Amino acid sequence: MNIKTLTPALCLLTALLLPAPAFACPANLPDPLLYQRRNNPNRCEGLTRTNISANLTLVSFTTSTPTNTPNLTLTIPSTSTAPNLIIRSYARRYQIDSFTPQRNNQGYQFTLPTQLMRNAQVPLDSLRMIASTSDSQPVYIPVTIGSPSSRYQIVFYSPTLATIQSLEILRNNQVIHRETRTTSRQGEIIFTWDGRNRPAGRYQIRIVGTLEQRGMRPQSFNRVLPFNHHPNWLR
Repeated sequence: MNIKTLTPALCLLTALLLPAPAFACPANLPDPLLYQRRNNPNRCEGLTRTNISANLTLVSFTTSTPTNTPNLTLTIPSTSTAPNLIIRSYARRYQIDSFTPQRNNQGYQFTLPTQLMRNAQVPLDSLRMIASTSDSQPVYIPVTIGSPSSRYQIVFYSPTLATIQSLEILRNNQVIHRETRTTSRQGEIIFTWDGRNRPAGRYQIRIVGTLEQRGMRPQSFNRVLPFNHHPNWLR
């Protein structure tokens, strides 16, 4: 196919389906704030120039929010494989990833110093954390920051205007929670769900809506994202 013959709509669809490109994690850069390999804990962290996906993306699934402390203690429930954890601040294009997880009786735990984030002027409450299994079909797992709360916080990010027709929580293909939004929004779109009275197991988030691109027809989306839940992970 001649790339010059692609229509704008097809180009957008192709961008939505392709995974975001990976980028290298260098070491010993002269600017200490740039994204690079760090120690204690072993990770990559810093300011990046990463391209933001054109798609609506799940960027955070947590049971609590960061507080203004010298260190953040992050806990991820045990899974059959070591989880992938990505932390981002869209306010400053800041990213932390490539952790070496340490497992204990509570699951996987990380103690993350915040001094570098302060030096980079990253508001701690802007941090978004997403953890998933390393399987071919990723399953999302909640991240607890310090102590859990009574609800999950679910955050999507859209670089363009998004209209959410419905967000549903499903268990065994049955809808147990549903929300709608009546206005279009760009940037972060935040939902919460209290699952304390729901049994442990595999659940799904289903989100339906449209993305608006200037000069183009709206693009519909209908995504289903599996996640693990246990009422003990909430307070």
